[in-house]
Amino acid sequence: MEVSRRRLRYSVIKEFDKGKLPTHETFDIKPEDYVEFLRELQNDGYITGITFTKTSLLGRPRPTLLGEQYVDENSGLAKTYRVVKELRDWIRL
Repeated sequence: MEVSRRRLRYSVIKEFDKGKLPTHETFDIKPEDYVEFLRELQNDGYITGITFTKTSLLGRPRPTLLGEQYVDENSGLAKTYRVVKELRDWIRL
């Protein structure tokens, strides 16, 4: 399943805001793509709290004020996010 970067940004920040730790499997993307995406989110100031190592991620990611604003401004993506999440859960059954 291909997820747009905009939707992925929204979904990841939203999950972190809820205190959850989604994985690459949550969004059906390659592990290395997910790590690079998280690195971009942190470098762009949307999230904080991650330390990147060669083999893993450490820390407790959370949205920054900019990340919270992004989620608030893009709340229209919430409907799409819920549909994708429900579809993913349904497919796993």
